[in-house]
Amino acid sequence: MPYIQESRRYHFDKQIGHIVESLGQDFLGGEPIEGGDFDENQAKGDLNYVICTIVNSFVNLHGEKYHRYNDLIGVLECSKAEIYRRLISNYEDKAMIKSGEVFKL
Repeated sequence: MPYIQESRRYHFDKQIGHIVESLGQDFLGGEPIEGGDFDENQAKGDLNYVICTIVNSFVNLHGEKYHRYNDLIGVLECSKAEIYRRLISNYEDKAMIKSGEVFKL
């Protein structure tokens, strides 16, 4: 569950904001180019890299154990489920209202 205390969020939010702004951007000398083009496909690869690197760094820092891998997979699965529940489900509900129901129950 991503609902950590506000005091903990502050520590991460600035760094996360910087990472998110960099996803899919053009770089020159290790810095994003101001006004550079946004590449949607590159952003997906960048995001995948960031997530994998965070998980890998966490394991390298705290040690390789089966339960740790199991817990990390659980975190990723729960994150996926929460993203679907809070973001995608609402998006799909709006699309259903706009375009009409598909399922005839």
